[in-house]
Amino acid sequence: MAKNDVTGCSDEFKDLMSMPTPGALNLKKHLNKPTSQVTVGKQSFQSLSASELLKMQKQQMLDVRKKRAEATEKRFLETTSTLASQPSLPAQQPSFSSPRHAAEFPKGQKTVPTPQTPRLGSGFSEGEDILFFDASPSPASKPSSSAGVNRLAAINKLHTKGVVITKEDPNSVKRKQVDLDVVKVMDRVEKTFSSPEVKEEIEPAMKKRKEQLAYLESEEFHRILSAKSKHTGALQEAEAELMEQYFEPLLKKEQLEEKMRSIRELKCRVVTCKTCRYTFFKPLETCVSENHEYHWHDAVKRFFKCPCGARAISLDRLPKKNCSNCGLYKWERDGMLKEKSGPKIGGELLLTRGEEQPKFLNSMK
Repeated sequence: MAKNDVTGCSDEFKDLMSMPTPGALNLKKHLNKPTSQVTVGKQSFQSLSASELLKMQKQQMLDVRKKRAEATEKRFLETTSTLASQPSLPAQQPSFSSPRHAAEFPKGQKTVPTPQTPRLGSGFSEGEDILFFDASPSPASKPSSSAGVNRLAAINKLHTKGVVITKEDPNSVKRKQVDLDVVKVMDRVEKTFSSPEVKEEIEPAMKKRKEQLAYLESEEFHRILSAKSKHTGALQEAEAELMEQYFEPLLKKEQLEEKMRSIRELKCRVVTCKTCRYTFFKPLETCVSENHEYHWHDAVKRFFKCPCGARAISLDRLPKKNCSNCGLYKWERDGMLKEKSGPKIGGELLLTRGEEQPKFLNSMK
């Protein structure tokens, strides 16, 4: 391909194509190839599009189906003509199969079906009949062993005696009693009770049972039941003594707690350091080591409580600091011992307005 043969492009592209580079040479070789036919050896193949190939494959499949239908129809006609010409079937041949014939499928063209195409009648050879309704007896019903023969003989023997064998229900959960066994048991019970020997054995037992019932209803038996021990008084005294030993320490403890709750102030000895300016129940170690000027004197300590539950002790009339728990100054006089709170009832636990917040929700951010 010369430089002037290239049309429809710029001069720079023509200059690049004229250079002997591998890319330019491959492009020239590709442009010089014919697009209509591709020659391989002595055979020439025409290039086809994908749609044309699909149409050709579809046409081939239709032709193959048409040929198969014609061959099947031809074979069916030959079979019917052969059956009509024969007067009767052989004795050894079963009634559910037709005789084989010499008709064969046309072997002119064999096409291998694609895996995607469904195929009917796979597993049968050419010329073989396909029976859709087989009326032959199942092999399971035929006695093939001595056990099956013995079973059939036992069934026939029961039928001759008049015994009817009922088939068990596979859906039944509970085991049902056989009527024959029930009848046998009833007959044995009647025979047992009707015999004189059994009557002689039953009569003493019944008589003994009546005597026992009469004794249970007698006055002597009721008197024995209502009898009491002579040591009932001693037993009651021992129980009262045990109860007193158990409740006496608890009673003393309760009295002591009540006394401590009633005490709201208590006299005590305290120390006051003039150097450090504090008053407390004992001096600090630094005051003792440094020989500060402190002295002991009498004072009164008072007990206080806050609504939040916190408690405090003060040597003055009122505490000087706010509550360390809630931060409020709402001290109230209280006893020396904190009052116990018992279990809450339903009315105390019920919150009709929900949980009460001590502050506004916006202030909690």
